[in-house]
Amino acid sequence: MDMTFGKYKDKPVAWVMIEKPDYFDWMRSKGMEDKAEFKFMIELLQKFDAMAFSNESCNGKCKGQNPVTRFSLYKGRYNMPYWFCDDCDPYSHGALPGRLSTISSMSQAMNHRDRDNLVKLFAKAKGIPSRKTKKALKDFFNY
Repeated sequence: MDMTFGKYKDKPVAWVMIEKPDYFDWMRSKGMEDKAEFKFMIELLQKFDAMAFSNESCNGKCKGQNPVTRFSLYKGRYNMPYWFCDDCDPYSHGALPGRLSTISSMSQAMNHRDRDNLVKLFAKAKGIPSRKTKKALKDFFNY
C-alpha cells in the first residue's frame, strides 16, 4: 500500500515506516489512526515482529547457538548493539546495572526516543532489502 496523501504521497507505507517513522506520530497527533495507511503500518509492525532476526547471531553465553530475539545497547550509544537470545543475559558481559536499553520488537524501536536509528537497525537485522523499492518491500512483507 502506498501513502495517498501528504509529503510522502505515493511512497510505500513500509518505506515511510522505516525511513520516516516520526510521520506516524504526526498522523496520531492529528487523529488519523483510522486512516488505511496507519492501520496498514500497524499490520506491518506485527509482520515485522513475527519475523526472525536473520542477519544477527547471539553474543551471549550460547555463542550463537540460539536464535536472536532482542538487542541491547547502552543508553545514548546506538552504534554498538549486542544481540541476544532468550536464554542469554545482556548484563553477562559486565554492563552496569540499569544502563542498557533492550529492544525486542519494532513497536519498541518505533516508540524509542532515538527511533530513526533503532528502526533502521532493527529492519536491517530482520533482513530488509537495502534498496527499499515498492517491489522489494512488497516481496519482503509478502503483501
